[in-house]
Amino acid sequence: MDKPQKTLENLALEAQRYPARSKERQICLTKLTNGIMQKSNQLRCQNVHNFPLNVYQEVFNEALQQTFLEIFEKIDDYDLNKALVMGWFKFLLDKRFKDACNQHLKRRRVTQKGTRVQISDKSLDVSVSPSQPNSTPMIDTIEQPPSSSSNHDDWEKLRNLIKKDPTGDFTSAHIKNHPKATFKAICLQKFAQKSLKDISTEWGIPVPTLYSFYKRQIKKFAPIFKEHL
Repeated sequence: MDKPQKTLENLALEAQRYPARSKERQICLTKLTNGIMQKSNQLRCQNVHNFPLNVYQEVFNEALQQTFLEIFEKIDDYDLNKALVMGWFKFLLDKRFKDACNQHLKRRRVTQKGTRVQISDKSLDVSVSPSQPNSTPMIDTIEQPPSSSSNHDDWEKLRNLIKKDPTGDFTSAHIKNHPKATFKAICLQKFAQKSLKDISTEWGIPVPTLYSFYKRQIKKFAPIFKEHL
């Protein structure tokens, strides 16, 4: 067993020795997920639906983040006698990838003239409403400033809205036990082109925790975005 792999096993077993939700367990799990992330570029899932590359990558990333969340929640299920950490992670990832594919296909169905039509080559967050065929996903707008002038205007408007926070909700919403990790602060970091891994390292908050909070708040604040943009 090589040294990096052994480290993952040790971290998993050490995390199991601490009580659930304890600070010590969270530290071990953060180190464990960071170690797995360093190997994540080696992971692949079978593209059985033949999604275009950009869609496959989005679905895969969704599955990857859900698997990290599952590691945090179910680390006690890990059994060294059955698999190494990366083998266990890949097993869970394959299951979550199937779930993410099903979710993607379900969300891309629209009704056209009374007929259910499945759209499988669109981004998870892209609207398929006929009235808004070219709408830009909120997450995509935050993640990267578009090159076109019209989309760049959307990016600027969204950034200014979150920065001004007219209702105060973006500042008041924060990760539990991390009052400085507000939705506003996370978004401004993302606008500055920092990845969740960068933010995790800087703030000492696990990537799965950041990701889950970030996604939930974007959905929660959809009415505010709609009203002010």
